[in-house]
Amino acid sequence: MQVRLSTILGLAAGSLVSLAATAAPLSSEIRPAAPAWRDSSVEIKPLGLIGSAIPGIGTVGIGAERFIDNNTAGFIDLSYMTADLNKSVAQKNDDKYALPDRVNSYAVGVGARYYGVPSTHTWYAGAKLGYDRSEGKWTYQGEELRKEVASLTPGVEGGYRWLFNNGVLVRAGAGVGGNVVVAEQTDNDASEKAVDAVNKATKPPVSGKLDLGLGYAF
Repeated sequence: MQVRLSTILGLAAGSLVSLAATAAPLSSEIRPAAPAWRDSSVEIKPLGLIGSAIPGIGTVGIGAERFIDNNTAGFIDLSYMTADLNKSVAQKNDDKYALPDRVNSYAVGVGARYYGVPSTHTWYAGAKLGYDRSEGKWTYQGEELRKEVASLTPGVEGGYRWLFNNGVLVRAGAGVGGNVVVAEQTDNDASEKAVDAVNKATKPPVSGKLDLGLGYAF
């Protein structure tokens, strides 16, 4: 009886060891894999498309990013806007502000962002230096004024980025920056009042922005 009981216990112990050895590789195979490292991404800026819903406004923005170390990525943003507001909008304005009339604006920004956990959802903070240029015609109290402005726009930003296992990313953030005019040209025959109104629209000393990006990381 004792021999038979010891034999049964020995066989049971051996079976448990064998089952554990077999289950270990099986469990590792079905365990979800960690997100793959993705060091580059591209995205579009859909907030510009919302602005395009205004009659006479057209805008588009894109961005690209690449990591330069484990947590820091360099990026570049590009945007273009055209404005040609119709007369009904100008009449509602009651001549309080200068309005763009066939104005084109170009902007490029380069900078770096720091990510807390770059392989998945995470907070980020960044800084950039931009170059903006606008040119075209403005209207104010019946006057038409041509204006060209080129500016450097240093700024800081922060927000949250969602990065899913399939590479889809969503970025939501906000930023604030300065505006340093490096070149400008204005019609000489415009009144001082009209020039001041256009300058307020084209040369704000400080500006803020919201940032929304939809893209893909690879």
